[in-house]
Amino acid sequence: MNRPRTLITVVTLIVLVAVVLGAGCGGGGGAPAIRTGITGVIVDVTSGLGIGGVVVTAGGLTATSADRDGRFTLGNLAPGNYSLVVQPGPRFVPVPGPIPRVAVVQNQLTNVGNVLVIDRANLPPQP
Repeated sequence: MNRPRTLITVVTLIVLVAVVLGAGCGGGGGAPAIRTGITGVIVDVTSGLGIGGVVVTAGGLTATSADRDGRFTLGNLAPGNYSLVVQPGPRFVPVPGPIPRVAVVQNQLTNVGNVLVIDRANLPPQP
């Protein structure tokens, strides 16, 4: 019997089992779940598509960028009411209207749904 080869096989199996069991119970490395904050999607009002790269700020304190599908999460916020500010960059502008106020509750992720922006090319002509 080839002892070094058998030992390597046994150690490999033990490591694989530990990795599989650890991944299933949250023991692996991954980002911690965000428990308190605001989440939503930046959407082009004309096309209905998510718009990535848009900067979203809550209360002037916490900022994040939307992912390529327009999804964003502002996490680790203290409970309270926040105004969202959307900075879509040079191509898009926020749809005119009141700045939404969002109530954040401890240990809850408040989903604001779709936050609408519009492509400057689709704006009505200015008089």
